[in-house]
Amino acid sequence: MNGANMTRGLVLAISCLVLGFVGGWSVANLGGKTIALPDANLDVTVAKPNPVTSDETGQPSTGTASTAVDPKSLPILVLNASGVAGLAAKTKGLLTGKGYTSVSVDNGATVTGTTIYYADTAQAAATQLGTDLQVTRTAPLADSPIATAAAGAKLVVVLGK
Repeated sequence: MNGANMTRGLVLAISCLVLGFVGGWSVANLGGKTIALPDANLDVTVAKPNPVTSDETGQPSTGTASTAVDPKSLPILVLNASGVAGLAAKTKGLLTGKGYTSVSVDNGATVTGTTIYYADTAQAAATQLGTDLQVTRTAPLADSPIATAAAGAKLVVVLGK
C-alpha cells in the first residue's frame, strides 16, 4: 500500500470517528436542555356546548333549562314476541316497580332479540328505559314494522326470544 492510499484510508477512518461522535452527541442531546414530551395517555374530555336558541322574547337562550322527557311518565307498550307466556306481564310488573306509570301489554309475532322502539321525541327516554331493562338495542318507532300497533305509545318494548 503506498503513502497516498494510506493517507486516504486514515482520513476516512478519522472522518468516520468524528462524524460518529458528533452524530451520537446530537442524538443523545449531551450538553443541551432536555425536552419533556407530554404523556401519550392523556384523558381529554370535550364538553358539548348547549345549543343557542331564542326564547319567547327573541333573545338568545343557551338551552340550560331541562328539556329531557321523564320516561316513567310516557305511555309504554310491552309486546311479548318471545313465545314465553306471561313475559310481557312480568316485564310490566318490573317497570311499574321501577316507577313507570303507564305500561300496557300485548302479544306480537315471534322475533329474535329485544328492541325498544321510540317516538320522535323519546330517544333519550328509550335509552333510560333500556338501562332499566338491560336492553341496548333501540330504534325509531316511525321506521319500524310495529308503528301502527303502537296505539299512541311513545315507547314500545318488543320482547324477543
